[in-house]
Amino acid sequence: MWSTYVMGSRVFICGGKSSEHQVSLMSISSLLGELGSHLGAYYVLGIRRSGEWVYCGQNGFLENADDPKSIKLKDNLPLITVTPGNRAPFQVDGRKRLEDVSCIFPLVHGTNCEDGILQGFLQTLGIPFVGSLTSGSSLCMDKDLTKRILKSHGIPVVPWQIYKKGDDLRLAFQKAQAEFGLPVFVKPSRSGSSVGVSKVKKSEEFEEALHEALREDSVVLIEKFYPSREIECSVLGNGPFQASRTGEIIPQHEFYSYEAKYIDPNGAKLVIPSEVGQTVEKKIQEYSIKACEALEVRGLARVDFLLTENGLIHLNEVNTLPGFTPISMYPKMWAASGLSYKDLVDKLFTLAQEYMGE
Repeated sequence: MWSTYVMGSRVFICGGKSSEHQVSLMSISSLLGELGSHLGAYYVLGIRRSGEWVYCGQNGFLENADDPKSIKLKDNLPLITVTPGNRAPFQVDGRKRLEDVSCIFPLVHGTNCEDGILQGFLQTLGIPFVGSLTSGSSLCMDKDLTKRILKSHGIPVVPWQIYKKGDDLRLAFQKAQAEFGLPVFVKPSRSGSSVGVSKVKKSEEFEEALHEALREDSVVLIEKFYPSREIECSVLGNGPFQASRTGEIIPQHEFYSYEAKYIDPNGAKLVIPSEVGQTVEKKIQEYSIKACEALEVRGLARVDFLLTENGLIHLNEVNTLPGFTPISMYPKMWAASGLSYKDLVDKLFTLAQEYMGE
């Protein structure tokens, strides 16, 4: 048993004012379906797309829970008010306070959720919460900053250029084509779940790809394309860190897009543990831990890599709040490493409490 702290009520936060709102709802649905009564005392709080906080109780708060396209929080859920500085900061409908909250798990994804904004707010409550603090969350959400920091620490990353809203589009394409050739990947600097990501194979597709990425962020990455395998590694700890066995994603689409991840049930084949060989797996595990140390990660992260045809390893991104959906790699890679879903969640709560208790 991993837990070493006496647990009061656990609070899960789901939803969020984010384009990954539905991914979060799938994560909480999957987690509660897996663990149910094993969680002990817990509450779920939801954040609507509008930013409104609502009380979800323990179950029955989702509509269309099995449909990733239409899953949503139910209407008419009681409102939550949050009062920083109060020992019981969460209040339902202005009346009942949620007492004895021991730890919070923000099971949310994307902008306004895992980019440091929510984490900064949670820090004001003085209650332990799962995952990185404001600094680590914001660094890892920004792919441009992530690459700069990793590169300075000797960790190989995919070559990239930056396009900012208002830059000369034609010049940006000329520079990218001159350095990288085609195809290239175009993606928002601060987004996740492959939202706003496009693979550009010809010049006519470049402008639309930029516009798609700019819907998510004002800064866009243009990355060199490598024919490669997609390898991932799960990390756990507050430092020192542990790295899991690696897993491989084999997309059945052009690339591992949002649709391939969450909409198409046959969008990808998962191979866990991966079949990359002991030497490559060890190097990926080392890079994963080194990246988490450099980026001020705390608690958990999923680190994504590209393994080229000639054996080059490139770190692609670090996700500080990976998904817990039925197809999510993070818990699956830990299961392949001997850590069950239940023990993983218990360990995450323990890590949060240990950090706040230091």
